[in-house]
Amino acid sequence: MEKRMERRIDDYRVIRQLGRGVMGQVLEAVDLETGKEVALQTLAPITPLPERMMREIKSRFVQETRLLCRLGHPHIVPITLPEEMAHRSTDPLYYVMPYIPGNLSQILGESGGATPITLSLAQALRVILPILDALDAVHQRGIIHRDIKPVNVLFRGDHIYLTNFSLPRPWEGEPPRRIESWPPTFQAPEVITRQQTIDGRADIYSVGALLYRMLIGRIPRCPTGSPRRHNPHIDRKLEALLLQALAPNPSRRFGRIDELRDALLEAYHGPLPAVIGETPEPEEDDIFSLPEIRRVKETIDLRPTELTEEELEDQIRFLLHKAMIALKRGTCNEAIRLCKIAHDADPEDQHGYHAQLHGVVAEAVKALKEQTRPLFQQALRSYNEGDLFKATLLFRKVLAIFPQHKEARSHLEKCLRLVDPEGAEG
Repeated sequence: MEKRMERRIDDYRVIRQLGRGVMGQVLEAVDLETGKEVALQTLAPITPLPERMMREIKSRFVQETRLLCRLGHPHIVPITLPEEMAHRSTDPLYYVMPYIPGNLSQILGESGGATPITLSLAQALRVILPILDALDAVHQRGIIHRDIKPVNVLFRGDHIYLTNFSLPRPWEGEPPRRIESWPPTFQAPEVITRQQTIDGRADIYSVGALLYRMLIGRIPRCPTGSPRRHNPHIDRKLEALLLQALAPNPSRRFGRIDELRDALLEAYHGPLPAVIGETPEPEEDDIFSLPEIRRVKETIDLRPTELTEEELEDQIRFLLHKAMIALKRGTCNEAIRLCKIAHDADPEDQHGYHAQLHGVVAEAVKALKEQTRPLFQQALRSYNEGDLFKATLLFRKVLAIFPQHKEARSHLEKCLRLVDPEGAEG
């Protein structure tokens, strides 16, 4: 719901209210110095709170916002915390974000009375995988989102962003709620009932609910019935994944984001979505294209003098993270390529990531050697038996999978010299 308003907060002219929660509101505004449109996330509880409680909430607001500012993750909306917020005693406290009007709710047809839209698993993965990357990063720093839903998944062009991390809330003294009386929601049961400590598994539930909505066309109730009852095209492995992510008891869900990611990729039978590396030609099944790796490489290659040391380290850490994901997926050449980009960005290892990069490359090379071993041995047998044409073909196949295979390259050159001494160079 968008509410028009005209007022000023510091150096920002507020245009309208984009959203309202129990603890704050999101405002569209204009930076009076630059003229740029921005969004302000304010800390503004609906009901007045005791002074001691409000001091604690303000402290947590500043602390968590600072962590998000330093994180600099490519799939989290960039956040700026004005310096005066740390010492401000009067309201409002706020942080600043770029204004990004597009959100997933619009794509799914959840506004303006539109007919709800469902997505294929390939399309849904274009949204879910970047969100999982973002959540993995914040969970490692002790931050829980607690409010993942379509309106908080933004897109600008071909890039996905997660936004609107929940503001600290004063749950002390509030009566617990009954989940049975609550309407279908993306929030985990423990967030609604307030009966236990919230951890990263609450976000895992919300991601499961978001995936359920994209695939089924409705928000799940808790406990969730069989997804196949609403969409028979969902196979049993994917159904089991959804039910585990949406388990009412957190102990029965996936324990970590990477566990959910691995299970999701295992349940997906098609070619991997182009989240990592160069984006292929658009397919009919694609609604998003995410060539963020190319952007990072261009930033490092073409504008190195414009990067601060902290920004460069963020780029290297991002590439390392993507390389580790690529290795888990079995796209080992992609992992090696990403590590090379990261290594070349800091050849003197000033940020201390070379050891981790070399470790990923070593694991990728080991996996590629194991993958090509039967084919290489078959090529060797053909070579030793004098069947040079077959050996040449097989060595080429080995190198197509594992371009760094030195023995295969050496034997291929020998085959070419024997088959065509004059054209061996070609």
